Amino acid sequence: MKYLIIPLLLLTSLLRAPADTVTYMKQMVTGRNVYAPCVIKDGSKYKMWYGGWQNSNNVPNDDIWYRESTDGTNWTTAPIKVIDHNTLGMYHVNDPTVIKAWNAVLNTNMYWIYFTAIACDPNTCDITNHHIWAASGFDGKNWGAYTKIIDGYNGAGVFAPSVVSINTTNGEFWLYYQITGVADRIILTKLQGGTTITTTEEVFVSPQDGAHNPDVAILPDGTWSMCYNRINTNNVFNIWRLTSTNGTYWTNDHEVLDSGCTPFCVAQTPNQRWMDTNHYWLYYGLDETITNPSAEIHGWYMQATP
Repeated sequence: MKYLIIPLLLLTSLLRAPADTVTYMKQMVTGRNVYAPCVIKDGSKYKMWYGGWQNSNNVPNDDIWYRESTDGTNWTTAPIKVIDHNTLGMYHVNDPTVIKAWNAVLNTNMYWIYFTAIACDPNTCDITNHHIWAASGFDGKNWGAYTKIIDGYNGAGVFAPSVVSINTTNGEFWLYYQITGVADRIILTKLQGGTTITTTEEVFVSPQDGAHNPDVAILPDGTWSMCYNRINTNNVFNIWRLTSTNGTYWTNDHEVLDSGCTPFCVAQTPNQRWMDTNHYWLYYGLDETITNPSAEIHGWYMQATP
């Protein structure tokens, strides 16, 4: 597989914040068409959930897969399908975001997963058929209590969720996601008990190219970080990053990954795992093709802009 990835380090405008810099890059997971990674460290293991087609037998329906690693870069375990689209009677399930938090009722830690579910072929059906579902479990591989928690937003479909834990003792989570439509934007829904909606608000609209596939994290120093996709006029997906002090007002918009491909390349569905306040792993799906989707999951080790 031949490809070129070039970080954009030059400023194109005095108004643009300086870019983060890459210090190491690696191909992580291969498959027929896999992307939308979510990585967490759990004890001595690193765990990754991702979506797509692990092999040609999975085409055309997306499922959610799982792998483990001892170092966060070499994913040696065989892929396990953990959510099958048929389980929910869906055409696709994808875009997993996972959190491990304390369950005060059960008096134990448990996993929560949020993901996109689509009831019909998105190439032929109404795009409002994108919904966000949730499930829970105790090992990250076996899921139950499936619940559709967000049906839509102002008539638009919803997808690509990203979850952040605010209070681990009572299931207070903030869930960010994208809505479909011409003016793609990022929405925040606050949850209590993991699935009960308390409030919903718009938190970010990109000044250009839309805002797609948000991924939100809280750094060790309390700073918030959002990575997301922009799509330029050549149909190329690049990755940008914002910062915030409270998770609702976002500034410091800057590009962190320019895929550098011509005429088409997708560096899609970013996921960030922070090592400290200055360094993070950026995982994403890389797809170079135009008519035959074949994304693979890559990772960049990044130096954050001060």
